Order: sequence, then structure tokens, then C-alpha cells
Amino acid sequence: MKSKLCWIGLALAILFIPHYSGAAPLITNGDFQNPIDLYGWDTSGDVRVGEASLISELQGMDDRFALLGLQQSAGASLLSQTFDAPRTNMLTVGFNWAFDFLDLSLFKQDTFASVLTSWGNFDITMLDLTSGFISLGLRHDFFQQTFDVTGFGGGPVTIAFSLLEQPGLTFSLAGVDNVSVAAAPIPIPPSLMLLGSGLLGLVLLRRRVR
Repeated sequence: MKSKLCWIGLALAILFIPHYSGAAPLITNGDFQNPIDLYGWDTSGDVRVGEASLISELQGMDDRFALLGLQQSAGASLLSQTFDAPRTNMLTVGFNWAFDFLDLSLFKQDTFASVLTSWGNFDITMLDLTSGFISLGLRHDFFQQTFDVTGFGGGPVTIAFSLLEQPGLTFSLAGVDNVSVAAAPIPIPPSLMLLGSGLLGLVLLRRRVR
């Protein structure tokens, strides 16, 4: 009986430990260091692996990174990855980004954007940048944010980065690096914890009566 009680107690303890620290990265080759260029990613348009030594002005880019729009003067360049996310309430996304542009047009703007989407569950725009009218600039930062996706039952999620270059007097390129997505496990509901505690209490009471 004592052995059975120990096993029950151990099982309940393991069941009710919050696993918040167990959020594992979900992205493949998020730092673009894989010897196979852009391994794990889907691309269209002008997307390649850039070297930090080649385009040093793109701040925040480490060693190798994804480079959009280096040679394409007009059109869309898209970098995306679809991955399986577990059932969760929270998704944390992080990445370095840089947007380098020269805009000599009054009527057209280049756009650099990123989205996180799961069809039928959520569609989150993370970045939505434009080159600006008659401007020259370089913007860069590290993006990190946790999104509430309560009710997400698990399944495919897509993260995408796009650069849309307008024809004419606009010129731009963008860099992406160190992409990560992590899901926080759903905590045990208090009602379930209460049920487990009650079962353990009944076992202890039965043992005492005996």
C-alpha cells in the first residue's frame, strides 16, 4: 500500500508541475546558419542568404541572414515558413530586422511587412513599414512580442516576411535574422488540480482508516 501511495503521489506531482519553462523553439534554421541556404524556408521573388561582411550597413544581421530585394528593382519578395505549433494560449515571436530604402517618388512607396497566421484562428501583422515620400533611410530593430492566441487548438502556423518594391523611383532591400517562435504550454486548470488533490486525500484517508 505504501508503494502504491508513493506512485500515486509522484504521478500527481508530475501532472501538476507547471511547464512554463519548457517552451521550445518551433522554427527551423531561424539564424540562417545551415550550410544549405534558406533550408526550411519557402521563398519567391528575390530572396537569398546575405553575408554580414557583404552588406555591413544592415544592422542587427549576424554573419548569415535572409536578404530580400538585393537585385530585384520591382515586385514582391517573400520569405515564409510553416510549422506545427502545439495547443497553446501564447506564442512568443522574435527576430532582427532591417529595412534600407531610397524613395524618390511622390506617389509610390515600398513596403516591408511581417505576419504570423494560422488560417481560421488568427492573422497577426507584426511589422508594416513603408519607405516614405522622398526619403532615404535605414531602420532596424529587434522585434519580440508575445501574442494571446487563446483557443488555438494546435496545428500549422505560418510566419512570413515580405518586401514589395514599386516600379519607378523607389529602391529598397530588407534583412531578417534570428527568427524564433515559442509556444507557452497551457497550464493545468485549477479544477483539475483540485480533483487530483481530492483523489490523493481519499487515498490517504482510506489508508488511515485501515
